[in-house]
Order: sequence, then structure tokens, then C-alpha cells
Amino acid sequence: MFSAGNEAPDAPRREGGSPQSPFSVHHQRPALSHHHPMAEHWRRWYQLERWRKRRRAHLLREPLCVYCLKKGRVEPATIADHIRHHGGDWNEFMLGALQSLCAPCHSSTKHLEEIRGYDKTIGLDGWPTDPRHPAYQGTAQPKRIAK
Repeated sequence: MFSAGNEAPDAPRREGGSPQSPFSVHHQRPALSHHHPMAEHWRRWYQLERWRKRRRAHLLREPLCVYCLKKGRVEPATIADHIRHHGGDWNEFMLGALQSLCAPCHSSTKHLEEIRGYDKTIGLDGWPTDPRHPAYQGTAQPKRIAK
């Protein structure tokens, strides 16, 4: 497409002057902007009025962050979060269960939970509260103390 010395004028450059690779060194996958044609198409769904109405209605019904409430804190929620990642499934996106989260819980606690695959919160009985926790792998779950 472009020969050496004739690359696109706005191509990002490394210190040595060569065009920057589209691949991230850390993740080994394309570093794409949200506007790139290969970026997840479902990100645009969050801009649809239909989603915005659903989000507003959910936050009116459940105005407090559920993660903060579990920790005994009262924080207003600003994000209607899909409990289960929809993965680009339109029906799951529009019909899947939602939970209310504040921005810090969404960007840290929920994000780490998705990466890890489980919540690492420990209950009053000393056992993890999430049945997906590795402590339960290959074992029968202990009886939980009723709250």
C-alpha cells in the first residue's frame, strides 16, 4: 500500500521513526479504536436510544450500587451493567439481567471478576461467597450460614 518513506502522513511513529505496529506488545492483539471497522460492533449498541431508555429505567428501579451495598456502603449507581457478558448477542444485550453499579466498582471490582472468572469475596463463615471460586473446584460446597 505505502512504500518506505511514503506511509500515511498521520501514521503513528516510534522513536526510531518507523510506523508504529498495530499490535500491542503486552496483549499481542490489534490495538483498535472504537471507530475501527474491526472493533466490536456491539459497542455502538450502547448509543441506541432503546438501550438508553432501558438503562434509565433500570437505574430508577435500582438506584444504588449492588457491590457497595454488599460491603455496607451506600453509593449511587451510574451504570446499568450486564450481569453476564452478552458477547455481542443482541438478545442477551437487550434482555439479559442487569445490575446497578457505581463507576469505581464497574471499572475495578466487576472488571477483575470478569478477568478472574469469579468473585473472591469471603463470607462470614470464612468461605468464598461465589460458587465459581477455585476453593470449590472438585469439592462439595460447605453449608452456608444463613444471614
